[in-house]
Amino acid sequence: MVRLLMAENKQYGELVNRYQFYDEGMVFSNNYTTEDVPYHEFGHILDSGGYLFLFVKNKQTYILRKSEMSKGTADDLCLFLNEKLR
Repeated sequence: MVRLLMAENKQYGELVNRYQFYDEGMVFSNNYTTEDVPYHEFGHILDSGGYLFLFVKNKQTYILRKSEMSKGTADDLCLFLNEKLR
């Protein structure tokens, strides 16, 4: 829903979300913001059909569309994240 609302906002143009995963955490960026999210702030991960929901401690959720992943697979990402969240 947030993506749809933001995508309709002509001020920012087409919204493109980018998620990058590193040893120490995730970097989320789009047309107007960049956030570093260390893994110790992650809650749980929900794999639901075509999406991965990444819940973080500040009551925020990042939603990744599996079909739009450009490197690796959703299964690989889940394995990587489960290892980091132990």
